[in-house]
Amino acid sequence: MTDILGSPLYMAPEILTKKSYGCSVDIWAAGVLLHILMVGEPPFIADSKKEIFQMIRNQELVLGKGWSNIS
Repeated sequence: MTDILGSPLYMAPEILTKKSYGCSVDIWAAGVLLHILMVGEPPFIADSKKEIFQMIRNQELVLGKGWSNIS
């Protein structure tokens, strides 16, 4: 698949770079959902979709203070 589909917060880097992708993008989306359920906010927060896409493509995920209360 190569189509750009989905909600911006859940898009995997492969989708944003327009590379061919498979079920790994579903694992990414599940990870984002798990992060939201456990911490209460998405892993990447920005003012626009363009900024979110840039963060997903280029930024290393840093687990914030919300993870300190999780055993």
